[in-house]
Formats: sequence, C-alpha cells, structure tokens
Amino acid sequence: GSAGSSMTGILIHESNELRSMILEARKYSLRVEIHAIGDAAASQVLDVLESIDIQPQERPIMTHCQVLGDDLIMKMKRLGVIANVQPSFVPTDMRWIMSRLSKEKQLYSYAWKTLINRDVCVVGGSDAPIETSSPLVGMYDAIYRCSRLDNTLIFRGEEKLTFEEALYIYTVSPAFSAGCENYLGKIKEGYA
Repeated sequence: GSAGSSMTGILIHESNELRSMILEARKYSLRVEIHAIGDAAASQVLDVLESIDIQPQERPIMTHCQVLGDDLIMKMKRLGVIANVQPSFVPTDMRWIMSRLSKEKQLYSYAWKTLINRDVCVVGGSDAPIETSSPLVGMYDAIYRCSRLDNTLIFRGEEKLTFEEALYIYTVSPAFSAGCENYLGKIKEGYA
C-alpha cells in the first residue's frame, strides 16, 4: 500500500482505539470526521472505516488528505469518504513538500483535481485559524496553487482547479457533506 514508507508521521490512535471511538460516535448517530494528513494515517483511517462497514450514505469525512496514493483514492471513492481539504495549505507547505517528499509521493499530494476526477466528494475548507477562513482565498489557492512569495512557483499545476470546480468545493460540496444539499449550497429558488 501507500503507507509502506520508512518515514512516517505519528499516528495519534491505534487502529482498535480509533475503531472504538467511531463505533461510539455511531451509537449516538454522530457523523464521523477524522483528520489524516499523510498516507499512513489515511491508510489507517480507511482500513478502520472499511472494517466497520461504513456506508457512503453516512458521509464519513477525512480531513486534510494531503498525501495520498492511487490505492487510497480508490478506497475513498468505494467507501464514499468525503475529502475535506485546505487549498491554502499548498502555498504554505509547497517548499517543504518539494524538498521532503519523494517525486512518487508528490504525485498524490494535495491532489484535489485527481480526487474530483475520481468522483470523490471534495470540500474546501481552511483549518482556521491555521489558515485564513476566507473561502475566496481558498478558491484562489485551489485555482492558482502558487507560492505567496513567488507566484511563478507553482506546486503541481496539473492539479489546479477551474473557477467552477473551486466554487463547487466551497458551496455545493460542503452542503452535501453536511446533509443540507436540499436547501444550502446553491443560489436557487427554495434554498437559503
């Protein structure tokens, strides 16, 4: 799998502990949202969700999804896991990504366009106060993916979103992820 690297971050919970917490949340009909930045964490989260037979209609959310892999994206799609991403991390993180992640890992890093093209629901967020909570800044970063210090320095330009895609991940997708798609997320008669 993608998590087979000799360099990984820190897993906060053991899989059995994570599984118990998710099952406890489920008991109270709470939605599941789990933070996973790297591919080892994403692999753990997806394995645990699969082990409890998570269903797409439960709309589970994995927040960050910064380093994934082809296998992990396919699993997200199959399980109906929503990707809550922070486009403004690209200009902030791009210098260390390029120096610390292998070219292979970079292929599935901050890969919002790939997720969308693979029919994974992508929601744009900010992780405020880590980044600004402005959705317009998030949209800009999703569209341009450039350094704030040098706008000619772009991280993985093939992952740039169109304006329409960027707008969608900050409007329609969040309404869907919250289960409010019938009255939020669109400028349409009958919508708030």
